[in-house]
Amino acid sequence: MEAAAKLKPDRRFCAVPLIIAHQRGCKVVDEYVQDETQKKEAAEIVHKVAVESVESQTAKVRELEDKIAEARKDVEVQQKNYDNALVQRDNYDREVQRGIREKVQVFSSAIASIERYRVDAKKLSDVRKLIENNKNLRKDISAQLTCLRNSRTSSADVSLYFHHVIQYILGSKVVGKVVADKSSVTLECSFNDNKYNSAALDAAYNVMFDLTVLVMAIQGKSKHPKFLLHDGPRVADISRAIYHRYFEFAEDLEHRAKGRPNFQYIITTTEPPPERFVAEPYLRLKLDASRPEDRFLKCNL
Repeated sequence: MEAAAKLKPDRRFCAVPLIIAHQRGCKVVDEYVQDETQKKEAAEIVHKVAVESVESQTAKVRELEDKIAEARKDVEVQQKNYDNALVQRDNYDREVQRGIREKVQVFSSAIASIERYRVDAKKLSDVRKLIENNKNLRKDISAQLTCLRNSRTSSADVSLYFHHVIQYILGSKVVGKVVADKSSVTLECSFNDNKYNSAALDAAYNVMFDLTVLVMAIQGKSKHPKFLLHDGPRVADISRAIYHRYFEFAEDLEHRAKGRPNFQYIITTTEPPPERFVAEPYLRLKLDASRPEDRFLKCNL
């Protein structure tokens, strides 16, 4: 048996079942199925198989249709979900955009506020600087006004002192006046309302102005060092009487100090002074211009 099973079938053997071969229209099967009964049975079998196959296929189709319907429902649900997701996404996008716009507005408002604050701070700083400058300006103006008032007072004082010195030296009918501005000082004298001047008198006025400032320093009204040196104040055209009054004026100042003078006045001259001044305590040094060691500064200038 084992050996027969291992033998190969002859060339007329077919492994396809007879019913299936007949159903598929195999021409060879008719050679083996000659009986009508067999043909009828074979046909019934084929019909039955066909019906079963159709019913099976129909059931499968219905099953597929049901699955398709369920799948369609699932698709519809998924589509709705997808549409809802799109709507939610759009709503979310709108909310996000609205939030962004609101934040942009907030930031823009904050930036605008910061810019306004910066501008206001700059204005405030400028105003403070202006106020400070105005304060400094007011101080300067006040100082200038004070200086101006003091200057006017000082000018008036100088003019008054000069007037007294002029009257002491030139006579009580002579009027002296000092006119000062920012760049110059003008000495004016008049006699009977007429200007009283000449080249010699102009030189004398300068000497008398020096004496005026010295007197003011003695009384604490100027910053003069209270040391005065006149080197040869005698001018050829000036009268001896006026020249002598220089010495007498200095002597009078010393007498008014009551033995405690707080100034020093030196006159060098080749013109003889009044007799009482050619001896001590007034005469302090004799000079000789012919020798340097006998000059006032002990040298030739």
